[in-house]
Amino acid sequence: MKTNLKMKLQVVDRVGMMADVAKVLAACDLNIVSMEVEKKGGESDGESDVYLETERGAQSPGSEEIFDKLRTLPNLLAARSIGTMPQERREKRFQVVLDSISDGILAIDEGGEVAIINRVAKKILDFGDRQVTGCNIDDLELADRRILVCLEGRTYTNAKRNIIGAKGRFQFLATGKVIADSQGRIVGAIEVMKDMKEIRALASAVAHSPQVSFSDMVGQSPAIGEAIEFAQKIAPTEGIVSIRGESGTGKELFASAIHAESARNGPFVPINCAALPEALLESELFGYVGGAFSGAKKEGKPGLFEIAQDGTVFLDEIGEMPLSLQAKMLRVIQEQKVRRVGGSQEVPVNARIIT
Repeated sequence: MKTNLKMKLQVVDRVGMMADVAKVLAACDLNIVSMEVEKKGGESDGESDVYLETERGAQSPGSEEIFDKLRTLPNLLAARSIGTMPQERREKRFQVVLDSISDGILAIDEGGEVAIINRVAKKILDFGDRQVTGCNIDDLELADRRILVCLEGRTYTNAKRNIIGAKGRFQFLATGKVIADSQGRIVGAIEVMKDMKEIRALASAVAHSPQVSFSDMVGQSPAIGEAIEFAQKIAPTEGIVSIRGESGTGKELFASAIHAESARNGPFVPINCAALPEALLESELFGYVGGAFSGAKKEGKPGLFEIAQDGTVFLDEIGEMPLSLQAKMLRVIQEQKVRRVGGSQEVPVNARIIT
């Protein structure tokens, strides 16, 4: 099977030079697939490097014979075969750069065909090793094709997406932008996808408080899928949440994921109500003032509700909480205030409760 012949010609610029080259190539039964010209000299009487990719025909002679015929042309200074066109090198470098980015990149042309896609976008959209460049976005069976609205001049920023594919659940924020030419004509669109798992990991690293998200949960049963879907719906709300399940079923993981999906900027503070004696549980939850009891710090101590300001308190094994303390918890829920042990003043708190 004959392969395409790629060549580099060094020529002196003159009118009709490329027409003469095209005649020689046509006589050798070669079809020009692509051409690039790099000018080396000034506006006139300069030199240029001409890169050609040609397709061999049935009557094409050998490479040496083709180059011998080209060298007979006046003003052709040198001719040789090459392995890679400049555009190919640029595309390879460009793709390596794109694949090194942690965000997903998807670009389409004005007709909706995929022009650019990087490794991360393929992973997020569950394309695997499929060759999707050149495919129309409507033919790819995507759950969300919002990028097409950019071809109408509209944009979007940090639109939340949730995709369940063969390799798991992906949550990401998508930003769509218009691609326009120098005259302002829309010639395509680009979507940047930021994996929410990486965003949370970065935020957790900065806050020194690792968080579990729904993307970290592994499970394929309908029950776990429904539980995750329901938890995602209630996560952005301010409602109190009660999670039930046997020991080891992942109740704290769900609580942490609900907090991570909420709009709360405060910390996630878990406490096991069954692990603390009744005498200590109240002071841990509500704090105490200095000298409230023997062994108390002189300056007092804030409780977990104060520590979790603008965050979430997770009360594990709340059924083990004494009834007398449950009555005080009811007041916290109703009034959004706590009173430290031994204190007389009420402290406003803003912490969501998950039990």
